[in-house]
Amino acid sequence: MTKSAIAAYALSFVVPFFVILFAFASNDIYPFGDVSVMMYDMPVQYAQFFGWLSNVINGDASLLYSADAGMGCGTYAQYTYYLSSPLNALVAFCDPSQVPYFFSFLFLVKIPLAAVTCLVFLRGRFVAAGAKGSCATQVLAVVGAIAYSLTSYVTGYSSNIMWIDGVIMAPLACLGVYRLVRGRGCAALFASCACAILFNWYTGYMVCFFTIFYFFYEYARLRIEERERACDEGELRLGSERECADGAGKRNGGSENEPARIAPKNRKLAGNTLIHLGLRYAATMILAVGASAVILFPTLIALLGGKGSGAGLASLAGTIFSLNPFDYANFFAIGTRPGIIVANATPAIVISALVLVGVAVFFADARRSRALRAAGAVIMGIPASSLVLIQLNTIWLGFVPESSYTGRMAFLLLLTMVALAFEGIAFCLDNKNETLVVAGNPKNRPVRHTSLRAVVKGGAAAFLIFGCATFNVWYRTLSIRPSAAIAVLELVLITGFTAFLALMVRQDLRVPAEGNAREKRATGRKILARAGIVCLVILFAFEQCYGTAAQYAVCDLSASEYSNRIAELEEYYEDYPTDNGFARTGQTCVYYGSSKYNGPDCTGLVLSGSGSFDLYSSTQENSVQNLLMRLGYSKKTPFGTAYQSPNTAADALLSVTNVIAEEQPPETELVGNHDQKLYGSYRGWKTTSSMPLGYGIAATVEETELANKADYSGAATDDEPTDAWSANPFNNQIAMYASVTGADASGLYHKATAVDAESTSATQRDFTVTTTSAGPLFLYFPSIYLLDIEEAGISCYAQVNGNTVEHVGGRGSCNVVYAGTFDAGETVTVSIVPTAMKQTTVNKHGQIVDVQQAVFDAPTEAAIKAETLDVDEMKTLLGKLDSAGFSLKSFSNGQVSASFDAQRDETLLVSIPYEKGWSATVNGRKVPVHELYGGLLGIDVSEGANDIELHYMTPGLIPSAIISIASVAAFCAWRAFENRRHRTRATSGKRAAQ
Repeated sequence: MTKSAIAAYALSFVVPFFVILFAFASNDIYPFGDVSVMMYDMPVQYAQFFGWLSNVINGDASLLYSADAGMGCGTYAQYTYYLSSPLNALVAFCDPSQVPYFFSFLFLVKIPLAAVTCLVFLRGRFVAAGAKGSCATQVLAVVGAIAYSLTSYVTGYSSNIMWIDGVIMAPLACLGVYRLVRGRGCAALFASCACAILFNWYTGYMVCFFTIFYFFYEYARLRIEERERACDEGELRLGSERECADGAGKRNGGSENEPARIAPKNRKLAGNTLIHLGLRYAATMILAVGASAVILFPTLIALLGGKGSGAGLASLAGTIFSLNPFDYANFFAIGTRPGIIVANATPAIVISALVLVGVAVFFADARRSRALRAAGAVIMGIPASSLVLIQLNTIWLGFVPESSYTGRMAFLLLLTMVALAFEGIAFCLDNKNETLVVAGNPKNRPVRHTSLRAVVKGGAAAFLIFGCATFNVWYRTLSIRPSAAIAVLELVLITGFTAFLALMVRQDLRVPAEGNAREKRATGRKILARAGIVCLVILFAFEQCYGTAAQYAVCDLSASEYSNRIAELEEYYEDYPTDNGFARTGQTCVYYGSSKYNGPDCTGLVLSGSGSFDLYSSTQENSVQNLLMRLGYSKKTPFGTAYQSPNTAADALLSVTNVIAEEQPPETELVGNHDQKLYGSYRGWKTTSSMPLGYGIAATVEETELANKADYSGAATDDEPTDAWSANPFNNQIAMYASVTGADASGLYHKATAVDAESTSATQRDFTVTTTSAGPLFLYFPSIYLLDIEEAGISCYAQVNGNTVEHVGGRGSCNVVYAGTFDAGETVTVSIVPTAMKQTTVNKHGQIVDVQQAVFDAPTEAAIKAETLDVDEMKTLLGKLDSAGFSLKSFSNGQVSASFDAQRDETLLVSIPYEKGWSATVNGRKVPVHELYGGLLGIDVSEGANDIELHYMTPGLIPSAIISIASVAAFCAWRAFENRRHRTRATSGKRAAQ
């Protein structure tokens, strides 16, 4: 490697590093202030995942299973989905509470690495082997690589830090395709695609999918270049000629009136056939995917039971555009922040204006063949159109429609733009003395196509396209339009880059003077060209610093506050009482932030022994989400499960041992010797009526499959208890109690009367609720929850006698609300107070639902359900369960050991979420594991003593590891065989020549 190459790679890393530091300093982000780089999902999801990974590496947690989040769940898929990048392992040197500081360091490493890999691609793809290239070209390659690493996809979506690994690996995969097509081996493609999936399977899938199109693109370019070389042997198009800038008039042969001699169609071109190269590509990709099987396959298995269970395009039928194509160019404006929610429809495609100009130059340069430009249009058009056409976009996302972070595959569009821009500008720089003269225009005057002409045309085109797109969105008064200052700044940047490029490629088209005059003119042109380079670099530096700082301006969370909060939670749970390692805690207070209203977080993962309900993960099983929704805990969404309020009857069946709340929940007492308060006002309360982890039930496995008669299309109005799941959580609890006990459970709840109160106003709806029996009162608000949709419902405050008891209606707060304990006949005023009057959401029928419809127009029976729990009846029913003989010996992540003295042959319900990875033995004999009630684990036991062992192993992990090892071995054997065959052929050729 030459010194200039080393310097280029060093610059490609150092410059983004300092640009990010500048952005951090501008926004008081650590290490320049207390602001954390965490944004969007990071403080409620990724920070906890990284803290959990630190515990795993340090031996304090299991890689395969965690009992401390989501009531217990397999975690290997969580690791492969979010954390498998080797750089993430550096978190081992941090305590979970220090993760916000670690993120700043990780960004400073990952983002510059994207620039380095992009530079590897640009140099390896566009600079001939051994060629140094001009100084301007070398600078341009570094600038292009830096532009790629600092796009808004990287900085604006940096909260999804795992996606940056796809940004890093995509250029290497494209270089691997190029090398394969050009006969330079397939090891680079194999390694880059395998690593892309191993480091992050999600973006790795996108990268591998993109290589299919890129393979055909590179093959098409190979054939185009071969035909052009064949034509250059003495054949030019009619009426065209190439001249040197000095007017010497160098012709390649033929005359103006002689038809062009084109290579015959049957002429054999050099290189491998498409079929041969296609087979090599397919074999390489199959083995690369196989090598990554240890990551890929367990992840897919987990997703099919979770967020990916609804994968497919059927739900998108009738939908064509995800955004207006005429708004497209507008999204490139500097400082434009991406749309985190789909409704904003703002993809993260902000990139340097220099790249926009370069792409336009590539297509505007008439000296390049139309076929070459058409190929460039196709390879850029595929990802570009996928951002607009929702069906294509969903295919890129693994057939799962995006629910947030629009344009997730946009980094592939940005990579193709950088490649085309570099090629377009580099060609102008390296061929600025070449002129293509074309005759036959309407006035029959020759048109001289030069580098300067291409740059000016390209810059003008970029200016007009962006200007028209901006005018379009301003004329339509769209909310996503850029500010006037931003639009003007983008136009200034396009103009400035065009002007400086023009200086760099400027040439004198007149016949040059002789002697000193010619030398002076050449010296002047060199000075102007160098001035153009300097000005371009300065303008580019300003643009990147400004744009990056603008993307990080949304960061406003305190790093020290998060650190202190996690440290407080760790201390609180450190000596929390457990039953041989088992605890299940319903924490009503938020772990971090101000509310769980919009969804849970994952802090339970880093709190050993917490046994939390809360989990925000795409890999959580759908079944447990369904069960908790039916029992009134949280809504089924792609975002996980949450515990918001005491749910006494359901808590008892789910073996909740502790509830953390400000006021004493029903059927609890203060935890002995643990009266420490959390966050100053929350205490730990021990439940007194909950079942142990395992208990015998009266129902058979088949009888636990309660029919699903729920209809969440509107309000839950079914009032009569049934033996099936319904849209009424109180009736669902009655159905489950009846099933597990084999007794009539209709007396579990007593309906309170609810009528509209006269105090209802334009800003809140009041109800007068009168209890019919003494006991804990629970509320449910069907019309604002809209449980059938993934989006949030209508955001409201639930108030009891004027006091706010919960912020409800969000995707994390569609739950049964504990209102307090009241006497029979007592009157309570319950209010639904919308947080804002202008809210809308969409139900599963595509109908818009607003505040007026959900809160004020809904019938009383659809707007509120109030039920009083009969505690004595609950205890009577629980007493019918076979629980006394269950004794827990040990409980850890993925390992349960217990003894159970069964009163009869029955089914033992273990209140652990069912997953396919569980296996069980009873008295040393392997027995099948059943799914009970659509989400819990169960096994068959015989009357008498039973020694029970439960073990969890990630489904598909061992076979996947074998496939990975076999694929790597097969690739190595294949390449060794090929190399030996080539050496044999070379030796035979030398001997024949001698």
